[in-house]
Amino acid sequence: MSGTPETDAAVMAAGGDWSYPLRECSRRLERERDEAVEDCKNSRQSLAVALEELDEAREAAHSFRSFYYAKTGVNKGGCAFPWEETK
Repeated sequence: MSGTPETDAAVMAAGGDWSYPLRECSRRLERERDEAVEDCKNSRQSLAVALEELDEAREAAHSFRSFYYAKTGVNKGGCAFPWEETK
């Protein structure tokens, strides 16, 4: 087989009556689709890791700010970082 099961199944269902260019074009499109799906999965995983790292950095920044302000007495008004929600 060619590694393109959907195209192979369609060719067999048609009794092998597909022209060579049509078979090759279908196989190429199937491979490209499979690669795009895999790239999308990898991108989602990378995004999830980046978002976790961002959350960790925000927590560290908040801890640092809280510690620094407590030690120096600066910012008694409690001004938030730009990305924090104000209430």
